[in-house]
Amino acid sequence: METFWEQLQGALIHNSQLPGTQLLFTGSLFWLLFTAVYALMVLTGRWTTARTGLMVAFSLFFYYKFSGWFVELLVGTALMDWAIGLAIHKERDDHLKTFWKVLSVTVNLGLLAYFKYTNFFVQSWWSVANPGESAPLYDILLPIGISYYSFKSISYILDVHGGDEPERNPLRYLAYVSFFPNILAGPISRKDEILPQLRKPLVLTREQAGLAVFFFVKGLFKKIVIADYLGQNFVNRIFDNPSLYSGLENLMATYAYGFQLYADFSGYIDMALGIALLMGFQLRPNFNEPFKAGNISDFWRRWHMTLSQWFNDYVFVPLSFAWRRWGRMGTLVAVLITFSLSGLWHGPHWGYILWGVSHGVVIAWEVASAGLRKRIRSKVPGVLYRTLSILLTYQYLAITYILFQAAVLGKDFAYMEVMYGKMFTEVDWSLMGQWLNAYQWVAVVLLLAVVLHFWPQRHKKALQTAFVRLPWYVQGLLAAAAVVLIWQVKSAALVPFVYLQF
Repeated sequence: METFWEQLQGALIHNSQLPGTQLLFTGSLFWLLFTAVYALMVLTGRWTTARTGLMVAFSLFFYYKFSGWFVELLVGTALMDWAIGLAIHKERDDHLKTFWKVLSVTVNLGLLAYFKYTNFFVQSWWSVANPGESAPLYDILLPIGISYYSFKSISYILDVHGGDEPERNPLRYLAYVSFFPNILAGPISRKDEILPQLRKPLVLTREQAGLAVFFFVKGLFKKIVIADYLGQNFVNRIFDNPSLYSGLENLMATYAYGFQLYADFSGYIDMALGIALLMGFQLRPNFNEPFKAGNISDFWRRWHMTLSQWFNDYVFVPLSFAWRRWGRMGTLVAVLITFSLSGLWHGPHWGYILWGVSHGVVIAWEVASAGLRKRIRSKVPGVLYRTLSILLTYQYLAITYILFQAAVLGKDFAYMEVMYGKMFTEVDWSLMGQWLNAYQWVAVVLLLAVVLHFWPQRHKKALQTAFVRLPWYVQGLLAAAAVVLIWQVKSAALVPFVYLQF
């Protein structure tokens, strides 16, 4: 007879088959359903409870279409954390407060570890304990978005334990956790960002409507014209079979991958910001022109900013404070641990961990060498120093993207060895003319991505402002024309967003 835990595991595995079409932001089915729900939200805009209820219903259905009956897991953990938040606030005994906090964090991290890392931990242990033998694999499906909503709940509990007021309305808390624009791939919202906005009636100003349209079209352009085109016509082919291509093709694919990944992820975030804004919610931005960074520390202040801030606030700061008596050494160890965990957060693969560690090592070096770099900067012309810093930083990012993409594809160390061998020993720059001739449109799109990324920020803001100030019907015509043009380069099938798997 099966034990309770075996029955529970079986239920979690077999009760989660994906129910058909997923509601991608780039799909017509999403917009058909969202338009209907949004109309009801507008009609009930000043009745905040009805608006919140509609949003929860749509968010849960949206999540169900991606993760099936794992939606029950989301609702169950959300209601648990809502109750624990109230218990922490009411409790006067510090030990019991800590107990409730530890319980919540343990459950959230325990579920995340079970669904996302069980096979990885088993395989890693098995390779040491039983070298040469195949490790057992467990049929465990990963609930999409669990990395994001778990971090939302953990930050909420830690903040309430730190003295913040808890949310007393369970419907509002469920809306915060399940908020569909950012449940699948961020940005990772905090309680003080979403919960106060849920208490306000839906008010959509002319400026907000214009910004929402601008953000969405911008995100759609990044996703389809840049990310999907670069991926399907060049990058994916090389990464799938690097040994079949030249060293130059491997190197150019690695350079292009950074812009493909950025366009894909930031395109999703732009669309999420636009959709949220239509419903009257302002989300924190997640990117700030990351490839303009002059070092890896600066890069992480610009890339996936809400995740970086989360790890800074809840991992790095507590560790560095606890180890402050060690001085700089304590800070460096805290940096390495933080980035190792950040790499592991992305997925159960040594490539992610090595990617995180490689960034942590460089950031630790930047901390240790701050004085030396300051002296060098004082002796080199500012423009030259800045340009070289940006180029060297992107070169390092490109090198480490091989670790990241190997993990995305589930490849082993032999795969990484092939790509690094191609890049470092087989690049023949005399073939650049042939590469440009063979991949002329890829080169054009890549150049477009680079130019748009490094275009002065003030010009981008001016374009955004000019669009927002146009009459609404002109905005609509321009947006419709842009969507039609963008759709001309769309592939036959919808391409999922890269970060949905994390």
